[in-house]
Amino acid sequence: MLSIVYNIDKKVALKNKNIFTYFFMPDIENTVESYIFMSFNFSYHNRLLSDVRIIFRIITHSSLQKTNEGYERNDFIGERIKEIFDGQRGFGIGELIIKGQSDLSPLNGDYIVSELVFDTFTKR
Repeated sequence: MLSIVYNIDKKVALKNKNIFTYFFMPDIENTVESYIFMSFNFSYHNRLLSDVRIIFRIITHSSLQKTNEGYERNDFIGERIKEIFDGQRGFGIGELIIKGQSDLSPLNGDYIVSELVFDTFTKR
């Protein structure tokens, strides 16, 4: 039971330190970390929310890019995000469907940036 509490506390400690529910760039000049940012785009149809796009940006310092198991860290994190969100309906905005994944230009020369885009599927 103690390990479960520790894991929950550890995950909560990452929020607003390494995981952000908005696009906020912390001071990365003096850190070697990985970050996950979420941003939300909405559109309306007849004054009702109709389409929602959720964008995840994964930013990892280049020295952390390879995991101990030999995976690319951004790809590994991206796969976990897809497992959690793709096809889900429990967020109150329709079914989330992965629409794209891409690698973006390196940030600040030291950080690798990947992006995942999810759109909602709603019937009108």
